[in-house]
Amino acid sequence: MKKPIPPGRRGRFKQYDDQNVQAAYERGREVKAQYLTMLGDLRPALEELASRNIAKLKDNPKWYRQVPEYQGVKSGLNTRLQDVLTLAKKQFDEGNALHAKSHIINVEICDEQYKVCCLDIIMLHNCFSRLELFFFFDFGR
Repeated sequence: MKKPIPPGRRGRFKQYDDQNVQAAYERGREVKAQYLTMLGDLRPALEELASRNIAKLKDNPKWYRQVPEYQGVKSGLNTRLQDVLTLAKKQFDEGNALHAKSHIINVEICDEQYKVCCLDIIMLHNCFSRLELFFFFDFGR
């Protein structure tokens, strides 16, 4: 006599009521299962390849330079470096020019404010000197 199988544990377990959604769910599960299977098959091969490359690097530390892709990667990285350095230089020069212009404008503003204050002081001095003469002649009678 067979053991009774609990309900919902036999065959496909239905997650969604809509058939399209359920089919997409099942396809996703199948893809995930196939990916894990493929990963399990590839992992030993990748580990073997990595251990061979590590052994080659231990024997010859500059072995990576002999790989055909090395020059292409190196030239691509050098191009990227030059692009970044050019951009950084441009941004630095623009910031420097803006700072210099801002400094010149601030000096001009301070100079104008100084001149205005000097004129105010001269005008106040003239007013007070006239006022002193007025009081002197007024009280001197």
